[in-house]
Amino acid sequence: MDVTRIKDIFSRLTTRDMLIRIAVILALVVGVNTVWEWYGRTLSNLEEEILIKTLRYEKEARIIKNSRQFEQTNRELTALKDQIESKRFVTGATTSLAEASFQALIRDLTGKHHLNLRAMRMLNKFTGNGFDYLQMEINTRAEIGDIRDFLLALEHDEHFVFVDTMEIKIISSREKRHYYFNARLIAMTAV
Repeated sequence: MDVTRIKDIFSRLTTRDMLIRIAVILALVVGVNTVWEWYGRTLSNLEEEILIKTLRYEKEARIIKNSRQFEQTNRELTALKDQIESKRFVTGATTSLAEASFQALIRDLTGKHHLNLRAMRMLNKFTGNGFDYLQMEINTRAEIGDIRDFLLALEHDEHFVFVDTMEIKIISSREKRHYYFNARLIAMTAV
């Protein structure tokens, strides 16, 4: 009985030692695998960062290489913008001077097309779509052909002036030749 007990104790020890060895080996494998995955992720992140910085460097090198061309293009675009603003926009050193220029333009057009300008009123300046706009309301009296000619001249004028709203009314039932023409005009400005 003693011998079997001793054998049993030794067999348990050997199985237990074996299991401990296997557990230690598995723990080492899991530890090494975790360290290897961390190293792989870190290496991958570093490679991505190097790639991003390389691409950024190449982009900046291209920009520096082409800087003279970009400067020339910028000068040409600025000159074109200034040319368009001076020809197409109602301009002035201040908003008040731009409004006066707008009023003079409309007075000139109404005079050329025989519209009797009864009233002219500047409205608030507003901004939209990256541009500044001047607004004006006019009240005139004219024949329908003259009103049509004025609208066509406004459409073909070199300045960017638009009719926002308009109203044409008969003066009276007896007077069918002349009409009241009321309009809100909008002009693009660069002040």
